[in-house]
Amino acid sequence: MNHNPATPPVEPAVTISVDPAILTVIERFDVAADQQGNAIEQAADHIRQHWKNSADFVGAFLLRGRDHGGLCSYSQWKRPADAAPVAPAAYQSLTASLSAFTCLDARTYSVEFDHQEASVSPPTQVSLKQSPNAHFGVFRVKAEHQDALLERARENAPNSLLTPDLGLRSITFHRSLDGLQVINLGTWSTLANFRALLQQPDFRDENVYWAGLADFQPDFFDVVVVEGKQEPIPSPQFGQR
Repeated sequence: MNHNPATPPVEPAVTISVDPAILTVIERFDVAADQQGNAIEQAADHIRQHWKNSADFVGAFLLRGRDHGGLCSYSQWKRPADAAPVAPAAYQSLTASLSAFTCLDARTYSVEFDHQEASVSPPTQVSLKQSPNAHFGVFRVKAEHQDALLERARENAPNSLLTPDLGLRSITFHRSLDGLQVINLGTWSTLANFRALLQQPDFRDENVYWAGLADFQPDFFDVVVVEGKQEPIPSPQFGQR
């Protein structure tokens, strides 16, 4: 008797596109810790009912704030070649479904560059099992300093991936189209060793690459919902990294 091998389990994943024709929209909401569950459910329903029906939708994920509550959405969208570099018309803000919560920030970004840890093959992927944690490095800048900050980031930020076993899998730098922010999305297999990253020379107060250009604030998240149009990636088998 012939036996078909069991179909390997798969998990939803979003591949972060660095294509300049793809725009990223990041929205952040003030959600108390005891209300995060309801907010996540409402936001996930919005993504599935509205965003995924759009031909311009590329992928999205939701991030639950770890320290002080909060909820963040990250989504990518196709921009028609003749369209202005703003959030695409097909994009429907989550504020429609999260009207009970204050929207703290909503901006459109282009992806400037990414970099992966040595054992992680590009492009950057976000999934619940392989990258269950994330951080935003939020740099607030004046528009005239944004280019200089990104140039320094290209030279220095990949050093954060040189120390093995921290759990940091990738970094992806985003330029806000209004010129006032740069966001680094870091994907992590675990955040347990994040403080070890801050002990590296490039992150000490006197050496930080953003000194004189930007104010910096790190925020930490759990990846809680992943919705993409790409093919899902295989889940890691027991014993595999």
